[in-house]
Amino acid sequence: MGKLLLERKIKRNGYFFKPFAFDKAKNGKVILLYQGKWKRWRPDQDGVAIEKNNRFLINGRVPCSRKEWCVRYKPKRIITEDNDRFFINEGKTLIYQGKWDDWDDYHDRLFIQKDDEILFCNKYGKDLVYAGEFIDWSCHLYGVIIQQEDKLSLCVYR
Repeated sequence: MGKLLLERKIKRNGYFFKPFAFDKAKNGKVILLYQGKWKRWRPDQDGVAIEKNNRFLINGRVPCSRKEWCVRYKPKRIITEDNDRFFINEGKTLIYQGKWDDWDDYHDRLFIQKDDEILFCNKYGKDLVYAGEFIDWSCHLYGVIIQQEDKLSLCVYR
């Protein structure tokens, strides 16, 4: 795992930092976003937001406000579920049918967890995004965030 950094810096809440170049990373790349302790976490457009010692931090470094913490950037859900089937286009296009343990979506992108695998599904088929042990996961604009012990990583899938 390694960091992919852009040459540019962005300003967020008065702090300048180099964001990860998620849009430049290839599918399958695993990017370590944060390692350490936290109380809770959630995806953020610039990586992962954590709560630690009553502070909210992007990737454990850049402070963010409680208001930013509460704002989810997920667009309106357009995937519908019917038992073991998932659809888009108001229930007209089947994108996944089968066993699943958990699922999450980002717009028309569906991620399915089956055992220790996370699959990406759309109207063209399905792909393996991640296989291995994890404690928790959530979809992200650029793939899936995986929690392992004290690590939060992004598995890139665009």
